Amino acid sequence: MKILIDHGTPDARNFGDLAMIQALVHTLRKAEPDCELGLLAQTPSAFPEHVGEEITIYNTETYWPLKNFPVAPLRLPSWLRHMIYLWSRGSVQRQCRLRSSARRRRCRPSVQQLMHDEGFDGLAIAGGSVISHTFLGFTELLFNELLAAHRQGLATAIFGAGIGPVDHALLLQWCRQVVPELTYLGSRECAQYQEMLDGMKAGSFGEVTGDLALAHPKLTGQPAKAQPLGDLIGINVRATYYSKIEGSAADDLGQALRSVADRTGMKPCLIPINRHAEEGDHRSVGRLMGWPKNADGLLGLVSTVDDLLDRIKHCRLVISGSYHACVFALALGVPCVAVIASDYYQHKMVGLFEMFGLQPSTVDMRQADFVQRLHQEVDRYQTVNDKQRQGWIERAREQAELVEAGVRRFVGAST
Repeated sequence: MKILIDHGTPDARNFGDLAMIQALVHTLRKAEPDCELGLLAQTPSAFPEHVGEEITIYNTETYWPLKNFPVAPLRLPSWLRHMIYLWSRGSVQRQCRLRSSARRRRCRPSVQQLMHDEGFDGLAIAGGSVISHTFLGFTELLFNELLAAHRQGLATAIFGAGIGPVDHALLLQWCRQVVPELTYLGSRECAQYQEMLDGMKAGSFGEVTGDLALAHPKLTGQPAKAQPLGDLIGINVRATYYSKIEGSAADDLGQALRSVADRTGMKPCLIPINRHAEEGDHRSVGRLMGWPKNADGLLGLVSTVDDLLDRIKHCRLVISGSYHACVFALALGVPCVAVIASDYYQHKMVGLFEMFGLQPSTVDMRQADFVQRLHQEVDRYQTVNDKQRQGWIERAREQAELVEAGVRRFVGAST
């Protein structure tokens, strides 16, 4: 059996994306030890140390993006949106060079041809905001791959899918075309879009499993009993166009974070999820906390998902503006407070806390009293007890088991 994995991530510099890929590789190996795995990636050299040398890495620059769907504009013109997404995968210059030569263009295969020539039995998408208009180019690319796989009769699955916001007619059209043909669909949160999925008859092959990263071997292999909390306060801030943490509100957040650290006596440390040079979490956190340039907070550099999880274990509390910092913290029994400034992150964070049986512990920076709310949420989690933390760890294990069961269903359909 041969399975092709894609996530759409251009490289290995986002620990959330990387953890999901590692979790899927681990669960596929667990379900079928002899299966052959392939991974689509824009930087093949970055992945072997994280996923193993035995996995074949296919360079996305070698293959033309599939274009099975009509393209319509979303605020930006369609050509500009497409070029921006290709640039994010590092392939614009090569695309332009190849398009200038009809002969070279004809020699470049598509991902559909790759699946056919390599004899893949299934295509698995490793989590992420797969069904959302926030990243429409990302969704378009993955849905085109799924449609091509369906035409070849391959088994297909999306594990730990982020669903929503879904407020774009073109995206709904794609969903109606692709979702009913999936072999398996596992969504990461209690979807407010369940009615939409039911209308596509996804109920027969889909379920809410929780985030794919919860099946990471470092998390599933941790002690079942909650360990003592550390003495650090983990800080993560995602300052990008889709998080909308910016301007004077961001400055107020920085002052509030420093005030929380001073008042509680906890030492602040960076919890880096996004490590990209231009929009990395280390940049935004360092600026807000007043750390020296390129500072990585306490405890030194973090180079692997395992290193990151070990750092979170040393925390008494995590304050985060990114999704996976909260996922990892709750799975390890560490309290966390989510800082949001966009509908996109509000949807994700509320769904995450619901999956752990918690009232959403979110601080909305769009509210005038968000600094006061941050202090209130921090104080609320100062009194958390071991029984509550044990419940979070058990919830994480239950979700990981659902993910593994979904992978087994997919593997069974691929053989």
